Amino acid sequence: MSQARSILIAVVVAAGVGGILWYHYGRDRLPDEALSSIVPEPAATPPSAPAEAAPAYRVPDPGATAPGFVLPELAGSDGAVRGELEGLVGRQPLEAWLIPNQIVRRWVVFIDNLDRDGVPLPQRPARHVAGVPIVEQRDGRLVLGAANAQRYAALMTLVRSVDPERLVGFYFRYYPLFQRAYGELGYGQRDFNTRLLEVLDHLLATPSVDGPIALTQPKVLYQYADPQLEALSFGQKAIIRLGPDNETLVKAKLRQIRAAIVARALPADAPSR
Repeated sequence: MSQARSILIAVVVAAGVGGILWYHYGRDRLPDEALSSIVPEPAATPPSAPAEAAPAYRVPDPGATAPGFVLPELAGSDGAVRGELEGLVGRQPLEAWLIPNQIVRRWVVFIDNLDRDGVPLPQRPARHVAGVPIVEQRDGRLVLGAANAQRYAALMTLVRSVDPERLVGFYFRYYPLFQRAYGELGYGQRDFNTRLLEVLDHLLATPSVDGPIALTQPKVLYQYADPQLEALSFGQKAIIRLGPDNETLVKAKLRQIRAAIVARALPADAPSR
């Protein structure tokens, strides 16, 4: 089973939260210097995507939501994006968690893979949670320890601090960069906002698990003993590993972010500006 890691500094997209879903069990950890020097690669061939006539909710042009705002180029956007995120969550949490280069591209790649198998460690947008998974023996079974949820305490403090309205305001202002980065992955004209809402809905559909979560350890990595849990996506397994109370907090924040996106977006058939 992968190390538990990110939902959501969150988006910061899904941001501000999406911070939560980066952790994985037992994978080798590269030094931060190596992480910060790697740029996510676009897909070699365009991935298949469902056909769609139009996005369900279209993001307005930045000029309509932030008059006078000057959008940077994607390749040179890290300074502006980081400055905005510092205003959202503070400098110290950002320095503790965020990989500071290719920020928009990393988050787009990461979000796009939350309902699949995740992304390789060097392409993730945030650093690891400290420590190793806490497991224990109970009634002759290996289970995820109840104390494991405490490993995410600092991250949950960050999740609580995220203001969904301000986060979505940032996302809408910089949306053309998110769309451009998404297009680099080979999706053509498919709308990133539609994809983001799909992923948010997928994460919100994560099943809740009652009682201790049984694990197996066939080699180095832990896996869920329940085949149905082990077959879940990277994002859903990460949410389950947070523990019930943290899962409730994260899902509540994701619902608020989704509601803010829908409330501020345009209907699919609204005229373009």
